[in-house]
Amino acid sequence: MPVQKELPVNHFNNIIRLLHQVDRERVLWVRHVTFTNLKRLGVKRDSTKAVAKMPAGSDQCDTGSIRDWCIKLKSCDTEAIKQLVAIDATACLRS
Repeated sequence: MPVQKELPVNHFNNIIRLLHQVDRERVLWVRHVTFTNLKRLGVKRDSTKAVAKMPAGSDQCDTGSIRDWCIKLKSCDTEAIKQLVAIDATACLRS
C-alpha cells in the first residue's frame, strides 16, 4: 500500500496560517527549505499558487516537521508537490 505523501487539509492550512502570522525570519527559513526542495525535485516556483487568504485552522505548527516532510518528497508525489509549490509561493508572497 503506497504511503500518502500529501498533507491532510488541516495540516496544510496550519502551515499557511503560520506563514501569514510569524516573523519574517521564519518565513524566509520556510521559503529557503521549500525552494531547496523544489530545485531538488526539478519543479519551478509558481507565485500564482500563493494562498493569500487566511484559512481556518490551528496556530500550532512545527517548522521542523515541514522540513522533514519536504525532504521525504519524491518527484512522483504529484499532489504533495502541488502543496509544496503553494507553501513556497505563500512564503514568497509574505517575504
